[in-house]
Amino acid sequence: LPVTAAAGAQPPGAQAQAAGAQAAGAHMDALPGSQFPLGATLYDGGTNFAVASGCADGMLLCLIDHPLISANLVADLIATFYSSNAPIVLPLFEGRRGHPVIFSAKLFPELQAAPLDVGARAVVWAHRSEISEFPTNEEGCVLNLNDPETFARVTRSAE
Repeated sequence: LPVTAAAGAQPPGAQAQAAGAQAAGAHMDALPGSQFPLGATLYDGGTNFAVASGCADGMLLCLIDHPLISANLVADLIATFYSSNAPIVLPLFEGRRGHPVIFSAKLFPELQAAPLDVGARAVVWAHRSEISEFPTNEEGCVLNLNDPETFARVTRSAE
């Protein structure tokens, strides 16, 4: 299964993670600096490579600020993507939509055309009646670690 990873800003450990991803066979797109919004990352990293290669059924969008998901959840989302034929598959925790999100390859042109300040959310909103929601008990799919209160709560509970 082809994997593309797009990296923008370089947090500590990013170089090692990128090297590990490349060693595992991932195509890496490095976007310089942190000035690029997520929409630019989607275009330059994920969808651009997948469209050019023509080898992807879809794209699993994993956000760096939502790292607390399991491999089982990812596998369940992929299985749901293939069994449902929905253009968008996402996890649902206690009624809240989370990450990662799978986008069908047929949506790549819409992802590329999405306004940079809105990004993939514009595509989700445009296809809201076609989304397959996968119920999960993994709270990590809705925990945004960019939020200082959430980060403090998660790190306290890990101690």
